[in-house]
Amino acid sequence: MKSSKKYKSGVLGALAGVALLSLGTVAMADTLPSTGTTGAPKMMVNIGPNGVTSLSGSVVSVGTNTLTVKSWGGNWYINTGSGTTVLPSGTTVGDVSGIKVGDAVSVKGTTSTTASWTIDAKSINDGVNKPKTGIGEKKNGSEKPANVGEKGKTSNHQVVIGKNYVGTASNITASSLTLTSNGTVYTVNISSSTNVQDKTRHTLALNAVQANDNLRVYGVLTGTTIAAQVVHDTTR
Repeated sequence: MKSSKKYKSGVLGALAGVALLSLGTVAMADTLPSTGTTGAPKMMVNIGPNGVTSLSGSVVSVGTNTLTVKSWGGNWYINTGSGTTVLPSGTTVGDVSGIKVGDAVSVKGTTSTTASWTIDAKSINDGVNKPKTGIGEKKNGSEKPANVGEKGKTSNHQVVIGKNYVGTASNITASSLTLTSNGTVYTVNISSSTNVQDKTRHTLALNAVQANDNLRVYGVLTGTTIAAQVVHDTTR
């Protein structure tokens, strides 16, 4: 009799597990330990039918049109494009340069069927740890107004929006290179804070970049000189 009861219990448990899987949705949520006074970002992954996905977590790295976000399962790679909405507003469509490492973000999009832990984003919300519009830092119990109104300035922080420039490399030195794009020749200045990446978006030494490599450079243009924030070598 005891063995019969155990057998029935095991069968019921297995059927319950199958029933849960048949719902077609995977959802996981919890809270990360606090990372500071701005509050703790929540980790959540919800993958529904047809790969429709909602994800939230903390930003590990920011690339050109990509984010790496820590959530359930490890690091998730978020691809953006011309159809991606990035909030709060103030950046160009698909531009994630205003998002910083450590920010809490929420992402909506579609999980890739060909690349592991990759989401093609329809929207990214970086508003979790940002101050409200028009409200700056508190000082002596009162709120200090933010510098809002001048393009590129919000919440007492100056944000300079760059652009992408695609072309071929030449004249590579320890601190600069030449980028030829659609017949225009740019001088690309590279500093210690410039993120140089290979085609898989891993860190690449600048001396590994070769003449005639295809590059995508993200930075701020002054005249024909680009102050590079990211150099993505799509050849290496």
